[in-house]
Amino acid sequence: MTRGADSRSSPDSALVRAAETFGSFLGRLHAGVDRSRAQRRLRVAERRVKRIRQQRRFLVQQAHDLTLPFSERRRKAKPQPPDALGKAAVMAVPVLMGALVFRAWAERGHRSDLWRMAATVPKAYVKASIFTCLLHWFLDNVDIGASGMEAVGHHLDPNNLNNLSFTEHAHGLARHLFAPVSIASAAELALRRLARSETDAVRTFDRAATIGLTYFGAVEGHRLAHVPDGARPAWATRMQKAGLLVSRKQHGEHHRYPWTGNLGDLNGHAHSFLESAGVYTALGRLLFRLSGRLPNSWVYAPNLIPIDLWSRVLGDPELVRTLEQTALSHHQVLEGTRVWLSRVQSETARREMSRSLQAAVEPAIEQRRTARAALG
Repeated sequence: MTRGADSRSSPDSALVRAAETFGSFLGRLHAGVDRSRAQRRLRVAERRVKRIRQQRRFLVQQAHDLTLPFSERRRKAKPQPPDALGKAAVMAVPVLMGALVFRAWAERGHRSDLWRMAATVPKAYVKASIFTCLLHWFLDNVDIGASGMEAVGHHLDPNNLNNLSFTEHAHGLARHLFAPVSIASAAELALRRLARSETDAVRTFDRAATIGLTYFGAVEGHRLAHVPDGARPAWATRMQKAGLLVSRKQHGEHHRYPWTGNLGDLNGHAHSFLESAGVYTALGRLLFRLSGRLPNSWVYAPNLIPIDLWSRVLGDPELVRTLEQTALSHHQVLEGTRVWLSRVQSETARREMSRSLQAAVEPAIEQRRTARAALG
């Protein structure tokens, strides 16, 4: 009897040991996953704090530079000279766009394709007007000098572009944005031809026209908006009067603190549409969600921060410190930022207190209503 019981219990004990081993393995696995998640969250938090502190140093330094005499500001705002790679990038963009236009012309089919190509020019112009606004927003709110472009010093001395050549003004944008985009577009066309897949000539022409107009607007259109009337070419003056290029008056709205005015570099017409549609606010929300830092314009002018984000902003010591230090640094430039910040903090505290009181009083009110209903 004992031997039979042992033979029957041995499989059960083996199953128990296997279950215990498997449970221990799952426990170690879950613990490892939890540790890796905690380490990943810690790394993300460290990178976020590093980005916020880097932005704070940049904004405080820029605020300090704004208080310097104009001669020193002009010296600090002098753009970096182009190197060999920058010059090559400036030349590569028109060459590659010319190659795309040539391929579109060579691959055109019927005469109707010519009319369709011509019809894409206004569409490309509208898209380029929108893209220049978005690019300008990115340079002013996300980029903090890491790209080597002259957008950082341009706010210190808006006239630092007047005496620059096209290469001196365009090498930063060409190297970091337009040359890679042009190379990618040309490479896609080349791969399609190698694969012998069908290419649309009208689509190729539209892409080349959009990139070319955006490149021209972000570089030359922006520079011409700063050139005085007497020194500007006659064709540029006529295009500005016709509304095809952004005028000096339109672009002057942007160079008012905190630099949130007309961001258009091509014609300036798309800015009001994007602003009324809430595109800039949506981009700021996206930047805050992905990186945890505020756009530079929101730090300059905290009244631009949406109300629903203030609870998260005030709950982050790094962001509050950035707002406070920037407000202290901009005391000669932006008057009232600290007053606004304290008012928002007190308003938020008042709202939280009101919610707490309401949550505490509501059960008593409900009990009184129930008692009255029972008595009635």
